[in-house]
Amino acid sequence: MGLLFRGAMSRVSRIPGCAYLSSTTKATPEVKVHKNRLSKQLTLRSVAQYPEKKPRDLVLFYEWLYPNGKAVDKYCMLYHELGFDVLTIKGQMASFVWPPVSVKLSQEILAFLKNKRNPKEDKYIVHAFSIGAYNFTTCSMISSSQSSEFGFFRENIRGQVFDSVVAGSYDHMVTGICESLSVPRPLRKPLHVLMDSFFKLTKKKTTDVYDQMVNHFWGSVVKVPTLVVFSENDPMCDASYVTKEITKWKEKELDVTSVSWKKSIHAAHLKEHPQDYMREWNTLMNKLEGEEVPSTKL
Repeated sequence: MGLLFRGAMSRVSRIPGCAYLSSTTKATPEVKVHKNRLSKQLTLRSVAQYPEKKPRDLVLFYEWLYPNGKAVDKYCMLYHELGFDVLTIKGQMASFVWPPVSVKLSQEILAFLKNKRNPKEDKYIVHAFSIGAYNFTTCSMISSSQSSEFGFFRENIRGQVFDSVVAGSYDHMVTGICESLSVPRPLRKPLHVLMDSFFKLTKKKTTDVYDQMVNHFWGSVVKVPTLVVFSENDPMCDASYVTKEITKWKEKELDVTSVSWKKSIHAAHLKEHPQDYMREWNTLMNKLEGEEVPSTKL
């Protein structure tokens, strides 16, 4: 993951019609970013002294588990070059396995957005990877259930990117845990048995909550332009399930675009398929700016 953009950026920058990317890659040296670590899991990256600075726009960047720091920097720079500040949100295995931990993190995020920012003026772009979408969903659920205090969170979202969402059965979730922890294959079956027992013993705090979160994520989506990226060979994602849910969104006339591949790598689609990824991301960014998107030919 540390080599996410090495070689890819030069190829992607030549894609016809990618106005944002082709113009911003040249501006990289001019972008000055100040990093302010707010807590163990939150870091605010603020753009300073840049012509395209958008002071009230904030990207909520929900990371995948254990990312390479350079990979996160490269993603963030895509937004910095457009003038966006970025709040990176680090995921933890504990948040995934024990939902109350995710609730605590989400409360911290919402409190920061409410008390340290200006929720009456801020607009958010969500970019959530893997279990980052899980933490995003916790924020969204709190926003819905405590609308008088945190309703601004959903109201302020104006665009969304969901990348490599962990979706499907509990087997997919446990597989995600094994992959993230690099559990040797001989130990994965015993871990599955252990996790099954854990879920049965903690049903009200885990599996019941997971079911509520799944229903909320797919059934209460914020109605803004949305991009979903995934692959058919991702062991943490049931591609047929995701495709079915996206179809339901489209039947409700939601503005959603999806791109998938038969073969790719979980949370590394940009590295594996840079042209496809950047074409769709660029289209979304142009759409959020209210610009007409030029046709592209690869």
